[in-house]
Amino acid sequence: MNPSALDPNFYVSLGGTTVDGNTVTWGPQFVDKTVSGFTVEMGSLWASNDPCGHTAQPLSSGTLFQFTVDKSCYIALAENAPRGGVDSNGVVMEDTTKTFPKSYATLIGVHVALASPVPNVVNMKLIDANTAIIAAGFTVGAITDAYSDINDVNTVMTQNPAAGTLGNPGDPVAMLVSKASSCFSIADPNYGNWDFNGRPTCWCYPRQCHGDADGKKVGNAGTGYTYVNSNDIDIMSLGWMVKDPTKGAGILGLKVNGVPVACADFSRTRLGNAGTGYTRINSVDIDLMSLYWMVKEQTKGTGTPDNCLPGNRNPLP
Repeated sequence: MNPSALDPNFYVSLGGTTVDGNTVTWGPQFVDKTVSGFTVEMGSLWASNDPCGHTAQPLSSGTLFQFTVDKSCYIALAENAPRGGVDSNGVVMEDTTKTFPKSYATLIGVHVALASPVPNVVNMKLIDANTAIIAAGFTVGAITDAYSDINDVNTVMTQNPAAGTLGNPGDPVAMLVSKASSCFSIADPNYGNWDFNGRPTCWCYPRQCHGDADGKKVGNAGTGYTYVNSNDIDIMSLGWMVKDPTKGAGILGLKVNGVPVACADFSRTRLGNAGTGYTRINSVDIDLMSLYWMVKEQTKGTGTPDNCLPGNRNPLP
């Protein structure tokens, strides 16, 4: 960035700036952005018979000088008395014997707040997200939570404003944070299998036991919506006939588009024996899914019943 005068007949440079022909070397104070201040030297240097063409007198009022900054800061302006000359404002005019009142030059301090991008805190732990938001000059806004079978506990799932949005220092950044699922009661007969599979929240969706792994419908108002469709098959396929440890790798930790493969265990049971091994996703689950495969919701069809227990959770939008 370069300093610039706002009057074409007024010339400006910085303390330590040198001119050699057409080469301008800015003063070291200006080059080093970490310094706390710099001196601006300004002069009109006009004359009616100037051979270089500087014959016009600058305006007697108005803004004289500007410079740019690339970060939020506080700018304090003051005269440099040792460099400024005879009058109380550090201003020397052509007639150096003339004394000007203090109001001749107005020096104003101002806080410059530049818009900066909101940091991306999605998928961060809440404690780390708070640190990132404050470090970027923003403040932590409203924090809400929701059950999730995709994210670890206390992980940021969404933020507002979105990452990259330009905001002013101090603006709040709101977050939606995941919390542990507690949709199954320990008295539920399926609790043990639910716990073994990593306590997936999807088992608490109202249509999961009928083949709806992700809890979401697909389609449109014109053709109709289905809850049991190819998206659920995709989730099932990754865990198809995968055996539990120690006979196999197991399905714990496997996900498709963020949805745990365990969501396709529609029977919520295992099939097999200790000798050959157990599978969680098998022909029993396909049979359950087939009953409602591509069945459209009312009024285009009979729909998939929403009566799976406990049925007390729904997926995030």
